[in-house]
Amino acid sequence: MGPNIILDKSTFQSLSFDEIVTLHNYYFVVVTPILLNEILGDLTMPKTEDSKIKRIVKLLSKKIQQKDSCITTNHNTLIVNSLLGNKIIMNRKPVVISNNSAILNDGKKGIVIEESTEEIALHRWREGNFTEEEKEMSSRWRKKTTKPNKLKDIQDQFKKSIPHIKFDLGMLKEKMDETILTKHLQTNFLKSLISLLHIDPQTINKIFLRWEQNNIETLKDFSPYAFFCLNLQVFFLQSLGLELVGSKSTNDIDLMYLFYLPFCNIFSSGDKVHKKLIPFFLGKDQSFISAEDLKSDLKQLALEEKKNNGGRKHTPQNPKSFTYKFWEQYVDWFPDELEMVIKLENEESKRIQQIMKELKEQKVTKVDNTIKNSDIEFIQRIIKISPEDLCPCGSGKFFKDCCLSKMRDNLDD
Repeated sequence: MGPNIILDKSTFQSLSFDEIVTLHNYYFVVVTPILLNEILGDLTMPKTEDSKIKRIVKLLSKKIQQKDSCITTNHNTLIVNSLLGNKIIMNRKPVVISNNSAILNDGKKGIVIEESTEEIALHRWREGNFTEEEKEMSSRWRKKTTKPNKLKDIQDQFKKSIPHIKFDLGMLKEKMDETILTKHLQTNFLKSLISLLHIDPQTINKIFLRWEQNNIETLKDFSPYAFFCLNLQVFFLQSLGLELVGSKSTNDIDLMYLFYLPFCNIFSSGDKVHKKLIPFFLGKDQSFISAEDLKSDLKQLALEEKKNNGGRKHTPQNPKSFTYKFWEQYVDWFPDELEMVIKLENEESKRIQQIMKELKEQKVTKVDNTIKNSDIEFIQRIIKISPEDLCPCGSGKFFKDCCLSKMRDNLDD
């Protein structure tokens, strides 16, 4: 498992299937809900035959592989949880919220992560099957991204109400960092953030009750992840008003990808607004790679894999490649001791198989009470693997060409 990477749609679409396979061989892919929305949005592309549209969405869906990937929880859900006081850990790893507490026969406590609604939908999309509700969702998404440009309206209103000030993005960020932490404005910022979310009145009351009772001076301390998202939103709108970013109608959609920045090591995009904004929100322990550079790097790695008879090497081998450098930066490995890495991976694989065997032999019972993070002794993730998915054994081959036949033989026995 390599470093965690997020792709926007521009990068995702640019990659061939061979490059997608190589991506999953060397990275852990954090799939954002916004990418799934954009893929589904293609289902109602104008002036395109229905059969061709379904084929496009089907192919895009197949490029989202199960191996070494997960769909992270929607940012709105994370913001609400953050405002309610549930800690959202921003440690460059994806966040998957699960309420399925469980206990084993031997008393071990843990959680079971079942397939999400998005993962279940993806299985259907890969077969070209779409519900009427999904078609309606696609239509609404298409209207949202093609309706008269509201961002241009915001930009024009900003110019009328505020005299033109000469700012660059760096100056604006410096000024905004001061303003957004101004103590007497914090309640207003909280109200503004809540107005952007679809929250029921009862939850809103809980948030404000917590705000009043905790006597915390800044939103940054009260709800770090919610503050991160608010900071991004305000910076984008200010940049838009000052014409430092363009008013393209889909720019506010593209902005949503950046709400997931805290959950990856590397972010890749070919989008102009991302390239402008991301330097101001990327941590010192994070990296950005353009869609063009990532594609070129994966293409070269894919060629090297083909020379290796289609199988992946356990670590990237070319010191000049971006992937090699990212592994050096984010993964504990031994570039000069490949045999040791292979041995360690094989030993780890055996250890995991033993744990899985023990879990399979025990009865997993779901319980109603929530288990504290400190008490969690196991996490079980349930996923459905199709023959077209990459094999979970890590060979880099498709499941149908690798372990599927072995599993069938075991079942026959």
